[in-house]
Amino acid sequence: MRFNEKDYSLKLTGLTLLIYKEEFGRDLLSDINELQNDYIVAFKIVWAMAKAGDESFPPFRKFMGDVDFTTFDMQAI
Repeated sequence: MRFNEKDYSLKLTGLTLLIYKEEFGRDLLSDINELQNDYIVAFKIVWAMAKAGDESFPPFRKFMGDVDFTTFDMQAI
């Protein structure tokens, strides 16, 4: 996936669900229902998928700090 001028390897597996639960203390599948009301949830899901695709992916706070909202299109996620 190309996001914020960078390419990311995303992976949605059981590991993604575990990473999401460990990092955010919530269930990813339940949070998918909140996507329309909370864009941070969308970023959490993308982050967990990227982390599952590449264990060296930066922490969530760093990832969010790198998101440039001046050129960001929410349709991309």
